[in-house]
Amino acid sequence: MMSKPFSIGTVVYNGSEFMSVAKVLSNEEVSSTSHDMCVPRDEYNHWAYLIVGYEESKSLRTGVKEDKKILENIKNKYIQILKSAIESTEGKIQSNGYEIDNKLVYHQISGVKSTKNLKHFLQSEKFTCQAKKLKDSENSILQSRMYLKLTNQEANQLLQKEYDTLNPDQKKKVHAYAFVAMPYTYSNDKLKLNSEAVFVAFMPRVQFEAGVFFDGTLNNMYNTNLRVDFEKYTQAQVDVLGGFSSQEKISTNGPKRFLEGAPKEEVLEKIQTDLKKSINFYKNGIGDSKLKDYVEKSAKGASEELYAYFEDVLSRKASSVEEFVKEELLPDKGSYQNDQSNIAILHSLYDTNIKDSKSKGEFFRKSIYITGAGSYNPYLKKEHESDALLGKALGMGETGVLAKVNQACKFIKESIEQKNLSYIDTLVFDVFGFSRGAAEARHFVNSIADELDLKLKNDNKEFVLYKKDGSNLYPYLIKEIEGKKDEVIIDKIVFRFVGIFDTVSHYGLYQEDDKEDELNLVFDDTKISNVLHLVAKDEYRENFALTKLQTNVRHFEEKSFHGAHSDIGGGYIDGKDEKIQLYKSYNIRENSLVKTKKSLESKLKKWNKKYRWLQNDLISYKYDVKDGFYIQITKRIRGSHRNVSYTLSAWMIRSSVSSEYSKIPLEYMHKKLKELKIPFTSLGTHKVTDSILKQNQQKIVNLDENTIKSIRAKYFHHSSDLSGVGMDGADAIDDSEFYGKRVVY
Repeated sequence: MMSKPFSIGTVVYNGSEFMSVAKVLSNEEVSSTSHDMCVPRDEYNHWAYLIVGYEESKSLRTGVKEDKKILENIKNKYIQILKSAIESTEGKIQSNGYEIDNKLVYHQISGVKSTKNLKHFLQSEKFTCQAKKLKDSENSILQSRMYLKLTNQEANQLLQKEYDTLNPDQKKKVHAYAFVAMPYTYSNDKLKLNSEAVFVAFMPRVQFEAGVFFDGTLNNMYNTNLRVDFEKYTQAQVDVLGGFSSQEKISTNGPKRFLEGAPKEEVLEKIQTDLKKSINFYKNGIGDSKLKDYVEKSAKGASEELYAYFEDVLSRKASSVEEFVKEELLPDKGSYQNDQSNIAILHSLYDTNIKDSKSKGEFFRKSIYITGAGSYNPYLKKEHESDALLGKALGMGETGVLAKVNQACKFIKESIEQKNLSYIDTLVFDVFGFSRGAAEARHFVNSIADELDLKLKNDNKEFVLYKKDGSNLYPYLIKEIEGKKDEVIIDKIVFRFVGIFDTVSHYGLYQEDDKEDELNLVFDDTKISNVLHLVAKDEYRENFALTKLQTNVRHFEEKSFHGAHSDIGGGYIDGKDEKIQLYKSYNIRENSLVKTKKSLESKLKKWNKKYRWLQNDLISYKYDVKDGFYIQITKRIRGSHRNVSYTLSAWMIRSSVSSEYSKIPLEYMHKKLKELKIPFTSLGTHKVTDSILKQNQQKIVNLDENTIKSIRAKYFHHSSDLSGVGMDGADAIDDSEFYGKRVVY
């Protein structure tokens, strides 16, 4: 989205390098192209130039929205300084520069090069990206051009030299913003100067793009990867113990020595070595001095658990690989038992490979991932930890909403520092979030955008934000972070795209409307360029209230999809069974038990006919049902009078629920991103591949009720569950339903 750098005169860019080009004419020649400013040909061609600092240009930028006007202001202020410097030099070059009106003006003898046209000239100087944009017209007569080349680094060094020379008692880092140059000739004590030939341009535009991805509550790609790595490794060992070859390229020296009857200590050592090669967190951490001790300790503990498991496998007493890993190798269930969410997938697809941008200046891009509320980043904690109750339940504390936003700002600051950038013309954000991560994304955007002013809407229909008073935007990004607020200059910020899945904030002890309170979730549609919010139609949990966009403008879209919260944002493990408690009634007297049972059976059948959560209406009073309803009767005898009462519970049992459906909202989001040319690679293996979903994909997107009903049993997850803490559905609106709809703000 980087805008074309505007300049007065021909100024071309090649990454951090820039060049002013002037056509050199004899007295008889006339300029034949509008591309060139002209100066007379002479034996000695010179350039006089100066560097304009960001801070000193503040008064010239304040309240000015158009780049052209800013450059005109710069030209008008500094042109006389250049002229005075040229006139006072009398053709002499002084390497330290000439001080005129508290500015250092530098002079340089220019080389002159003759080529057929400007395109050939740029090619000869290796400015190939700019050359490609020009037509390859041929001229029989060679044309001569003089040129001045500088880099961003050189300009900053010259400006710093100027400041240090003119302010010897002060220490301050300065930043180059623009430069002004004039070509002239000086021969035989005679000055030839074209007063109209003034070159004014910004420094090469430095654009930094950041994709910021806030994952959902208890969604954590690092913890998911640890589980998957352990499962793959353990399954490979089980294959070897069973006499099979592993399908994965995984080290299996441990079980081989186990089968060969090697001493236990040797087998344990081999398993530890295997783990350090096969578990990515161990591989990455072994070279980190702060992680190494934890890796050694963790691998040692895991090897002992695996040794015991090998013994159980051979004696046919072992649990499943998944159960063993969950119970014995992982620090917690929670975030370790989720699959990759759509946020984690999008993070992996954000294209950080910069192509063909040198003609616009310097260009950088970074993908930043923030773990979901309630979970820790193991690379920051230097270990894998259990999930945090305060973060997952209330969205507060060191793993809560505000802490995650602050963490994102720190990561952005570190990313800028890693590139050794001191000046960024435009900082561009693409921000994504799911669940509480969507609330974090909204808070992150608004906490910055609310402080800024709209400068303009650029050619790409993106809102460019700045401060009317011309001040640096960096402090607005790192306001919660300790550090020097002016160590980096950020001139403009663009929120190019915000992509969020089912915003559920639930911040604090009580669920309430957080959109305008501390979290500030309402977007200003005059500051955010594009927003897409995908929401779940079939989320019924009382504690999962939805916060909508609150606006209806063309560049903001809110699209509903059938499915539960994580059917939209992703994170379910494919093929898992569901056991959902739909109903529970206490203190049923014995004389009304039969009637209550029949009423419940009838309600279950009617409810299932309406929604088709199960393909059949099987009802069993024994817990042996695979796909059907299980009614549980619990007898209670209480008090000295031996009063008998019953508790009646209804469970819905579903086997092997697919997670494929979440790819449909993912594809919808990805399609929008590609339409807007947001930098993402192709979906690859994350595309919808299931034949039924693929065949009905457009009907699903269009919310066709018959299609939705036909696929619900296999593909939709039932998130509300009376047996789960905080998972209750909202109150039912009538007796035919087991629960009602969630609150929408």
